[in-house]
Amino acid sequence: MNELFTVKDRFKITGRGIVLITGISADEDPPAYTGQKIIIVSPDGKEKIETEIRSIEFVLLKDQNEEYVVPICLPEEIEKETVQVGSKVYLKPTKNIPSHLDNA
Repeated sequence: MNELFTVKDRFKITGRGIVLITGISADEDPPAYTGQKIIIVSPDGKEKIETEIRSIEFVLLKDQNEEYVVPICLPEEIEKETVQVGSKVYLKPTKNIPSHLDNA
């Protein structure tokens, strides 16, 4: 599994879902995309949430290393309290690559 980032903060946007900060590197290649399956592992490694990226936010933030990162939004049914600060977010291995990324 490819690690995307460690959750530094999270907040809820009513009607959309939970936004996870730090986010994916703006330089990520290949990029993560909406609908892609992810696994969120709690800081102690005992809990795993399998979900998907609902959306990629159109905000560039600088993290503590001065790299640009893009926050992701989770589906609405995921509660803020479910995703702990310090959790690791991984891309779930898949062979289902969207056709528009297949030749990237």
